[in-house]
Amino acid sequence: MRLIPQDKLALEELYLYYAITTDQLKCKPGILGRICAVFRRVTGRDESNEEILRYMSTAARTRTGRAWVTGRGDSPPHSRNYSMARSAFSARSTRQ
Repeated sequence: MRLIPQDKLALEELYLYYAITTDQLKCKPGILGRICAVFRRVTGRDESNEEILRYMSTAARTRTGRAWVTGRGDSPPHSRNYSMARSAFSARSTRQ
């Protein structure tokens, strides 16, 4: 799976919004499902949850340059702008 920079940023924002590691996501299908559903909605992509998790896990292991965020100081959650994640979640809640 290859992501354009905007799609990668969207996935990183969602990942950091939940503050959960990729290893923990394997055991939390509900959270993974929410991350992937919002990611697909905002990007128009159609990858499965498993493909998206595999991308995040593989990118985290690669570490060539800054392949994937870890939430361990390389991008403090409080310093990031979660406007994309917030707007996607608020749009979802208004439809229900």
